[in-house]
Amino acid sequence: MGHPFSKSSSVKSSLTEAFFEKCGKQVAATPERDEILLFVKDSKRGIIRGYFPD
Repeated sequence: MGHPFSKSSSVKSSLTEAFFEKCGKQVAATPERDEILLFVKDSKRGIIRGYFPD
């Protein structure tokens, strides 16, 4: 069984899709924005370390 705070891949996918949709609508198109979005999209392991208290 996984960690209680881990998300299934379908949940992660829907959260990522919502992130891209919201960014596309609320953040002005710039090379920097596009680079960040590309980084997030191409990330295989996520962009932040999860918090797993001992």
